[in-house]
Amino acid sequence: MKPRIHTCLWFDTQAEEAARFYTALSAVPEAEMCGWLVDRWGVSWQIVPQRFMERMEEPPSPARQRMTVAMRQMRKLDIAALERAYAGTP
Repeated sequence: MKPRIHTCLWFDTQAEEAARFYTALSAVPEAEMCGWLVDRWGVSWQIVPQRFMERMEEPPSPARQRMTVAMRQMRKLDIAALERAYAGTP
């Protein structure tokens, strides 16, 4: 079995910088899920909004559960959509 490396990049906003990392790193678009991507060397990366991680550190709640369900349906994490899910608004 090949050893695997997983790296996480946190961003404060849904900035162009995060989009540039997706474009530069993603070599296997079908592997993208929940903010994860795989580069050309087989290294897995997760591009994560800082606010998402802050919300995930909160105690379990219906709001956090809604956000988690929304995240599991995304390829690239969308901060605005995650915040709407957390708030319970469409």
